[in-house]
Amino acid sequence: MARVHSRRDFLRAAAVVGGGATLAACAATPAPAAGTTTGGTEAQAPAEAPVGIPKIRYLTDWYGGARGELTSQFLGEFAEKFPDVATVSYEPAPQVGERLLVEFAAGTAPDIFLWSFTDTPEFKEWLLDLKPFFEVDPEINEPDIIRQHPIFYENGQILALPFQGLFFGEEINVDLFEQAGLPMPWEHDHAGDKWWNWDDFVEAAVAINNLGDDIYGCTLGNDVDGPNWFQWVYSNGGSYWNPDTFETTLASNEATLEAMLMLYKLMCEIKVAMPSEDYTVMAESLGISPEAAGVVGIPRRLEEQGAAAAEINVHRVGIARAPRTNSFMSNHNHQPNCISSKTPYQQEAWELGKYLASTEVQLAIGLNGTSQPCRHSAIESPEYFASQPAIAKEALVEQTQKGEFYPIFKGWREWRTEVRPIVEKLFFCEGDPVDALKEADEVGTAILKRYNEA
Repeated sequence: MARVHSRRDFLRAAAVVGGGATLAACAATPAPAAGTTTGGTEAQAPAEAPVGIPKIRYLTDWYGGARGELTSQFLGEFAEKFPDVATVSYEPAPQVGERLLVEFAAGTAPDIFLWSFTDTPEFKEWLLDLKPFFEVDPEINEPDIIRQHPIFYENGQILALPFQGLFFGEEINVDLFEQAGLPMPWEHDHAGDKWWNWDDFVEAAVAINNLGDDIYGCTLGNDVDGPNWFQWVYSNGGSYWNPDTFETTLASNEATLEAMLMLYKLMCEIKVAMPSEDYTVMAESLGISPEAAGVVGIPRRLEEQGAAAAEINVHRVGIARAPRTNSFMSNHNHQPNCISSKTPYQQEAWELGKYLASTEVQLAIGLNGTSQPCRHSAIESPEYFASQPAIAKEALVEQTQKGEFYPIFKGWREWRTEVRPIVEKLFFCEGDPVDALKEADEVGTAILKRYNEA
C-alpha cells in the first residue's frame, strides 16, 4: 500500500521502493466532454469525487537512484505549483509491466502509469484516448512532442503522453579512433553524405580491435529485440515480420538476412565484437561497463554518464548508413505515461501526465542523463548536450527525426521468449547462421499466426 509522505520528503528526493507518497496537485485546463472514447471502449463517466481533494495513483518503475530522485523532485514540484485539486500516490514498481498485467486481470488499474507497451494490443481498452484533452488544452503543443509508438495513435486516437525517451544511436571512443589513425565517422563522403557506412564501420572495428588484446572493436549485444540488432535490420530496409501474412521474416526477408549476416560477420568471422562472456567478466571486475572503461571503440549503446565519470572521450555519432537504403533508422524505445480509461479522475491524471511531459521536466531528465527528452524543444535547447561536441548533438537530433519502434503485435511476449534463444545462436557462433534464422522464422510464424489469425 502506498505510504503518505510530505512535500518535504519529496524535495529531499527520498524515493521509497515499495512505498509511495502523496502530493497535492491541481487541474488547470477544462476537461473534455464526458464520454470521450478510449482505446476500443467508451470511457466510464467520471465517478462522483469524494469530499475534499481526490487521490490519484501513479505507478512507475522510476524508483531508487537517479530516477527515483528525479521522480520525487518532479512530484514535489508538481505539488508546489498545483496544490489544489488532487494528491498523487507515488507507487514504485520494479516490473511495472508485470504489475499492470496483474492489476488488469484483477479489474483494477492505477489512474496514471508508465506503460511498458509490450502487450498493448491485448490491453488497449485500459488506455484513455487523450486526443480530446490535447484539443482543448492550450498549454501543450502536440507537434513539439516526439511521437510514441504508432500503436498509441491507431484509429485517430492518442493513447499516451511522452515521458521516457530513448533514441539509440552509435557512439565512438574518439581516443581509440585517433590511436588507430582512422577518419572520424563524420569525415566521409558517400554521395554527399558525410557519415560513415557499413564498410567504414567494419574497417574501423578491425583497426581498433588490432590495437591490442585488451581492446575491442565494438560491442553489439545478443538480443534480437535489442537496439543494435534491430537498428541494423531496419536501417537496411528489413523487418522482423510481415504484418499482412503474420510471418516472421528473419531469413526470408533479404534485407533482414543481409543485416543479420553482417552482425554474424562482426561477431564470428572477423571477431571484432566483444564476446558476452568477456563483457560480463570485465564489467564485474572493473565495476563499470567496458564501454565506460574505454576499451571499446564502438559501444553498443550510450554510456555518457559512465564515460564522463571515467574521463574518457566518448560521444554519440551518426548511425552507419546501410547498403540497401544508403540511410539509417534509429531505434526508438520510449515509455510513455498512460491514463486509465476507468479512472474517475481523468482531468487530474491528465494534469500530472502533462506536467511530466513538459519541456521543463523533459529537459531535467535529459540533463540528468538517466534518459532522453521526448520534446523537440528540450533536445534542441542550448543547455542539452552543452558539454558534448556539436557533432554529437547533430547526430542525436537527426536520430530523433528518423527512427522506428520495435514491432508490437499480439503474441509479442511469447514470440520474443521463443525466438530470442534461437537467434542467439548467431551471437555465440553456434552452427550455420542461416539455418538458425530459418528455424526462428518457422517458430515465430507459428506463434504469430496462432495469435493473429483467430
